[in-house]
Amino acid sequence: MGLPGPITEAQERQLRLIQGSGRHLLSLINDLLDLAKIESGKVDLHLEPLTCQAVIEDVTAPLVVRGDRRMVSQILVNLVNNAIKFTAEGTVSVALEPREAPGGPSLAIHVTDCGIGIREEDQAKLFDAFRQVGGTAAPTQEGSGLGL
Repeated sequence: MGLPGPITEAQERQLRLIQGSGRHLLSLINDLLDLAKIESGKVDLHLEPLTCQAVIEDVTAPLVVRGDRRMVSQILVNLVNNAIKFTAEGTVSVALEPREAPGGPSLAIHVTDCGIGIREEDQAKLFDAFRQVGGTAAPTQEGSGLGL
């Protein structure tokens, strides 16, 4: 609330992180209480409209990495667009996975779809400029071949 005086942007970020962690801890406590209710057969669901993006943002708020926001966003948009374009039926999902790497903690973003897939022999061509892969198994798709 800024009552003791102004705070820096870094301090505000840390306070948001602490607040998010506190909410997460409260959520864990509530989960334990819910588990006890489930075991006793007394579960109360609180159905309400919710924005999935807000839920995902709440969960991923403590996960911070260094990167180029514009490039990560562009890559993710391209992968999701490709997944949607090549999935006639089924689902497209995006998942975030925390990982340990030699340089410290990192994150992996997974875009998964039920599309036509990419043949093993075409996978090496994925990053060639102006190149589309797919062969006869897939109809020709619009685009310049720059998606990945």
